[in-house]
Amino acid sequence: MEDSNHESDDRSRGTLATIASALVPSFIQRRYALKFLVSILIVVIVISSVGAYGFLQAEGAVRTSTENQLTETSELRADSLNEWLEKMNLQTRTVSAGKPLQQNEQQAAYLVTEQERMSDDVLAVHLIDTGEGTVKTSTEFPLEGIALSDLEERDVPWANADVPSGAGENDKVWMSSRSYRSPVMDDKPVIAFASSVPDQPNQYVVVIARVQGHLDRIQNSETNQETQIINTNGETVLQIDQEVDADVHESHINDTRQNGSVLFQKTDQEAHAYAYVEKSDWVAITTVDNEHAFAVRDTVAQNVGLIIVSALLTLCLVGFVLGRQTVVPLTALRERAQRMEEGDLDVDLQTHRTDEIGRLYDGFDSMRNSLR
Repeated sequence: MEDSNHESDDRSRGTLATIASALVPSFIQRRYALKFLVSILIVVIVISSVGAYGFLQAEGAVRTSTENQLTETSELRADSLNEWLEKMNLQTRTVSAGKPLQQNEQQAAYLVTEQERMSDDVLAVHLIDTGEGTVKTSTEFPLEGIALSDLEERDVPWANADVPSGAGENDKVWMSSRSYRSPVMDDKPVIAFASSVPDQPNQYVVVIARVQGHLDRIQNSETNQETQIINTNGETVLQIDQEVDADVHESHINDTRQNGSVLFQKTDQEAHAYAYVEKSDWVAITTVDNEHAFAVRDTVAQNVGLIIVSALLTLCLVGFVLGRQTVVPLTALRERAQRMEEGDLDVDLQTHRTDEIGRLYDGFDSMRNSLR
């Protein structure tokens, strides 16, 4: 039975040796130093491959997490803006549908009372008479009686607003396409909403709302994220003095507006998420610098790199030490054995080593003594 096992082991070793001979070039097979070096290189490749695979896995996970977080943030801010627009539309329709306006009675007092009931975002309420071409009454008394043509010259968008009116149109609310600086509100950025007065075909109500409060709510400096709202003209809505790069954003804005879906894009410098604002046909773009968005990925890459470098340096050091302890003595022994083969029996075979290399030297020394 033991002989059978030995024969089986011998056949296995023979098979492995045959495979190794077929795969490994002969010049490597004849040199232990090259075998040792190739072994070290194989280990280096394996460690590097495992590290690279781990980094790619981590990078994919971080990218997915960043994309999900950014798209969720953009969608939440779009929803927040959509809710605010719904609230403003409702408040505007409520004021314009009031009986005092329809019956042309105590309109000024009615507007003052209604503004007090409205949200804090509302700065002023105006009643416009297009037939007379003036601001008929307003909670901002200096505006009463001002000609609409004068306001047009000052780029006030509601002065020539095309407010829906008539049967089936009174429930619709006109809205300025973007915020503007109100010349009578200390140049504060505001958005205007307008709704026609039922039974008064030449009149409509304008509600002026500040945007800074809402802008502060959708911005969050602690997360290093910025949200811009883009109208159908490609202009920023809340931030008057900002612009967007059409080459970077145009296609994603159009796709988001057409499909109503949330999209993600990563450029060389930034990551962007796009979400649709239904009530206005606007698009919210939430942006974060790649430096902040992928900080975790960079940390993982740095740590993985340090692990790989440390492992490689340690391996090279161990390989160097082992190489000096094995390859160098074996090379020297081979040269001395060759000299013995040529008849020189006076070669130096002394060694202080007590390991396998030392015993090999002792074996050659005993063989030399026997030859003498």
